Amino acid sequence: MNIFLDEEDFSFFINQLTIVSISHGIIIHSYCLMNNHFHLLLQNPLSNLSDAMQLILSRFANYFKRKYKHKGKVLEKRFYCTLIDTELYLAQLSKYIHNNPVEIIVDKPESWAWSSYKYFIYPKLDKPRFIETSLVLMKFGKKHARSELIKYTNEHDNWNPEDYVFSNTILGSEKFIEEISLKHIAPKINTEIKGSFKLNKAYKFRVGNIKEFVSKLTCDVQIQSSLLILALREKTNMTYKQISQEFFFGQLSNSSLSDKYIRIKKRACSDKTIAQAIYEIRNL
Repeated sequence: MNIFLDEEDFSFFINQLTIVSISHGIIIHSYCLMNNHFHLLLQNPLSNLSDAMQLILSRFANYFKRKYKHKGKVLEKRFYCTLIDTELYLAQLSKYIHNNPVEIIVDKPESWAWSSYKYFIYPKLDKPRFIETSLVLMKFGKKHARSELIKYTNEHDNWNPEDYVFSNTILGSEKFIEEISLKHIAPKINTEIKGSFKLNKAYKFRVGNIKEFVSKLTCDVQIQSSLLILALREKTNMTYKQISQEFFFGQLSNSSLSDKYIRIKKRACSDKTIAQAIYEIRNL
């Protein structure tokens, strides 16, 4: 049965994704909300996916019950998760997710409002703070990445990840499956895979990408450092302690970093250049 009955329902779920992804450091590389289910291609550097999903789904269920005076369960069962080999399947999964509504509801992926596809093909759109498009786009080179992605996405095939998932848990090459099984599944006898051990490389790329972007902004060093703090806090969920150790040699206290973060946001109210820089950072 459908769980998203109108635009308000879709919007509420997207809003919860935004809130919880920030609080739990979740990075979403592609998503699609269908009428009766959803798909998220995400990175979970802090290994707290269960807590994050519990918050999102319980909040949505409570909202649904209140709005529709529904009694009993809203969601059929616990979320289903698979660890993926990003080198092999990142682009393929993104394509699969964005094509979910095609032929069932719409005739092309960009016609469906409730997926991330539009943020890949229309870069000037204001995108949610949780969505990260650059890692998928990297799979299509630098010069014509968007056009190549569009071409690839519209090449219809019958590929389904469920046909390739190993033990309902891992999607990857034989070498990848063997490595993950030996190191993480067999010793723990655990069917839930934590996301930090494979995807930290992607998370580090995100941090490096932010640092490079801020370094190119035309402003003095002090403003630039404050913008870096803002970007790292809002786009990666790094703690002040981690930011201090990684970028300021551990010399700035939590309170000093917090003050810089608050002050730069206040300055944006009266300084158009800073306001524009923050706008661009939030749309990275």
